[in-house]
Amino acid sequence: MTIASSTPTTSATQLSGLASGLDTSSIIAKLMANATLPQTLLNNQITSEQRTMSALQTLNSQFASLATATAPLTGSYTANAMAATVSDPSVASASATSTAAAGNLSFSVDRLAARQSDVTAAMSIWTASTGLAITTSTGTINVTAASTSLDDVAAAINGAGAGVTATKVQAGTDGSGNPLYRLQLQSTSTGASSAYSITAGGQDIIAGLGGTNLTQAADAQITLWAGTSAAQAVTSSTNTFATVLPGVTLAVKGLSSGAISLDVSQDTQADASTVQGLVTSVQNILALVQQGSSASTSTDPTSGATTTNLGPFTTDSTVRTAAQDLTDALTLDANGTSLSSIGINLDENGNITFDSSTFQTAMTNDPAGTQSLLATVTSRVSQVATNVSDPTAGSLSTEISGEKDTIAAMQQKSTDMATLLTQKQTQLEQQFSYMETMISQINSQGSFLTSYFDSLNGTSSSSTKKSS
Repeated sequence: MTIASSTPTTSATQLSGLASGLDTSSIIAKLMANATLPQTLLNNQITSEQRTMSALQTLNSQFASLATATAPLTGSYTANAMAATVSDPSVASASATSTAAAGNLSFSVDRLAARQSDVTAAMSIWTASTGLAITTSTGTINVTAASTSLDDVAAAINGAGAGVTATKVQAGTDGSGNPLYRLQLQSTSTGASSAYSITAGGQDIIAGLGGTNLTQAADAQITLWAGTSAAQAVTSSTNTFATVLPGVTLAVKGLSSGAISLDVSQDTQADASTVQGLVTSVQNILALVQQGSSASTSTDPTSGATTTNLGPFTTDSTVRTAAQDLTDALTLDANGTSLSSIGINLDENGNITFDSSTFQTAMTNDPAGTQSLLATVTSRVSQVATNVSDPTAGSLSTEISGEKDTIAAMQQKSTDMATLLTQKQTQLEQQFSYMETMISQINSQGSFLTSYFDSLNGTSSSSTKKSS
């Protein structure tokens, strides 16, 4: 609902002071200015309440975001990021999830995954049968080209959905200068299972019609513990090995000349970034509270008077309590241990800081103990954020709901006042109009009487002259 207002106006049909000589329009405007003062004050209060509600909604939104971010960590903090590195990054790379275990594995890269690729003999038109049989590991698909045009043959192969593509490639000219073309065939995926054969009229279009095999379909292969009696070959249809180690993905991109190593270790830097994000979120909320709680002063340029303006949270005990609870949740001892031991500190000015180096040292020396502390901290932070921002029972959510009701009631009151002010102005205009009418009538009667008595005086004077 918008704020209602009543601005004094003067009826366009009113003739101001024609009879009385008074500036009735100005009189009505001044009377209405006094009458609208309570509504003006109310509207100013509504604007102030709306600013406060907007500030509360912004703060509540940040608490809600914090509750959402920390909810999955409640009870079992998972700041156990793992990092995987390969000793020769030109041969392979690796990544790890939090489920990976620290350790080392040696391996060699023996073969990369490949897709089958062939080219047909050079020709100007398709000379074999237009009926084609494409055989793969999943079965045989029969297709028929629309004509002996190489474009139609390629279209038939591409439209078969057999996992094989065909592309027409220029291949010079024949003895008569006519252009020649080849069809380049290729499987759409890598791995031994992507192998295919294509026959036309029962004849292999590569081996039987002068074509050439460029690459054979092949699986990638690595050998674990290469050069030892425990050597074990592992294959993959792609260059990615996702099951060699739990939680580790290994991607090969070159052949190795010997054994290389894969190392998996705790990624304390990534863990520190996660905790830094938590601390930063809390810092942002506390900064917003501090900003909204600060008072400011302004000076009137005309009178020089100084006015103190309170922030939207200056006198709000609910906001102060929420801020203090959040500070305590992130900084008070957990499990009998000071959180400064893992880099979370509260200085003498009430500012929360995070020391990444201290945290990483703690994670390296005592990962289980550090994660236990963080589990307690994140649970506390999540609970505070939920208690504040829960849509139905949160302390700030409840306050915002009350603010909305208060503003709605004030807006309705302003609307009602605007209606009464409009009626009052109409009444004043009617009263002054009636006054002008009455004065005009009295003036008319006075003029009539004056003329009448003047005429009587004139008649009396004429009679006197005649008698003399």
